[in-house]
Amino acid sequence: MRIVSLLASATEIVCALGAGEMLVGRSHECDNPEWVRRLPACSAPAFDVSVSSGEIDAEVRRRLRSGEPLYHIHGELIRELRADLLITQSHCEVCAVTPCDLERSGACASPARRVALSASSLEEIFQGVLRIARELGLEERGAAVVRRERERLDTVREKAARLRRPNVVMVEWTDPLFAMGNWGPELVEIANGELLLGEKGEYSAAIPAEQLRDADPEYLIVAPCGFNLERSLQEQTVLERYPWWCELQAVRKGNVAFADGNLLFNRSGMTVSQTAEVIAEILHGVSFGERTEGVPAGEHEPRVRKVVLSWSSGKDSAWTLHLLRQQPNIQVAALLTTFNSEANRVAMHAVRRALVEAQADRTGIPLWAVELPWPCSNLEYEERMRAACQRATAEGITAVAFGDLFLQDVRDYRVRQLQGSGLEPLFPVWKIPTQQLSRDMIAAGVKAKITCVDPSKLAKSFAGRDYDLPLLQALPPGVDPCGENGEFHTFVYDAPVFSRPIGVETGEVVERDGFVFADLLS
Repeated sequence: MRIVSLLASATEIVCALGAGEMLVGRSHECDNPEWVRRLPACSAPAFDVSVSSGEIDAEVRRRLRSGEPLYHIHGELIRELRADLLITQSHCEVCAVTPCDLERSGACASPARRVALSASSLEEIFQGVLRIARELGLEERGAAVVRRERERLDTVREKAARLRRPNVVMVEWTDPLFAMGNWGPELVEIANGELLLGEKGEYSAAIPAEQLRDADPEYLIVAPCGFNLERSLQEQTVLERYPWWCELQAVRKGNVAFADGNLLFNRSGMTVSQTAEVIAEILHGVSFGERTEGVPAGEHEPRVRKVVLSWSSGKDSAWTLHLLRQQPNIQVAALLTTFNSEANRVAMHAVRRALVEAQADRTGIPLWAVELPWPCSNLEYEERMRAACQRATAEGITAVAFGDLFLQDVRDYRVRQLQGSGLEPLFPVWKIPTQQLSRDMIAAGVKAKITCVDPSKLAKSFAGRDYDLPLLQALPPGVDPCGENGEFHTFVYDAPVFSRPIGVETGEVVERDGFVFADLLS
């Protein structure tokens, strides 16, 4: 049999049934197991989905009103693949390809049988597994897969039942706010949580933002539909625009978790039990070991991913750590800093080593110092960074996080340098608008001083100043408020990720090598 699956969860189900070799085509969203990405994609979004969540929502609503498609279906490709079975879904006209999309595209001219799944509950998800199993003549395997998933959910239920039941809100979209419905409330119930917003078995629905404020949950899980973890992290700035955001008890207590809505929370396939485990980990701190379903053999990954953070001592690094620490599946195992070994200072920011060590102490994370000679050639720099990467992989670290914002050449360089290292580059703050980001950091309690100024771009008098709202207002036109173009660098002496502030004062201000440096003293 030749299968074209235009539904990511159905692709997972086919593979879980041991029938992955029958797949000849997929949707643009099919990504699990990883190998299915090699199959030809038979669909694509009909508009740019890299824009903001508010813009996506507005465009979806406009297209629904006008009858324009949300997806492009490659009907000719489907016919060329000679599919015997086409799988779509009929539950939601927004989230994935529907039978109507097939009709509109002309792909229905294919003689293939068509199956449209629909799931608003766990039971309907399992019935979908059994239905596909029947279509493939694999009824026994289908029953075994469902049984295994039920047992896994029972394990979560039994383990969480002994613990206190905290309340929680799960957000499925941020602009506007959507409270998660469908099977999500069932997963919260299994994980022994009390869901304050959202109805079991009902569509996820837009809510007035004030409902979240009034609910004031102990825990908040943000898992936007269709967004992976990196994209979900960017939604924090959207939520922080609400004037009451910092007053939520979940925010004050550090109980806000951003999650992979695409792979986990909003996918009605073989990751629902894993999602229940993630919820239980967030609410109770319990661990369920390694995930084994939904990925190819040999590709199992630890529940908690160890990451090393490139730490410059500045505000962008501190904010990146702030975002990473809100992810239940990420452990920042080390802060990686390059030092000028002759001056005993951070290579670019010229911050004293003792101050960086104080930062590491406040975060409770080990500091990995990469010693650079002075002067240091690019070849020497890359050799020493390569040694640091080898240390990271030897200690079970799988990724390096960077605080880069929008300099594409810098990002491309980091990606190239990590190729073949076994380490994945992460960019949690990438493309967050710096006008908003700068104010968000200050509002959240990030306190920093300007340590280095490029006098060709910014007046020398800014060296040593506090990074605060008056400074932002004083920046001349054309200067990025985060200094992303190299206008200035900072040292953070207090932040949400610090256990306590670092006492600093500004010492001598000097000019050397074309830059102005403010010496910070503890």
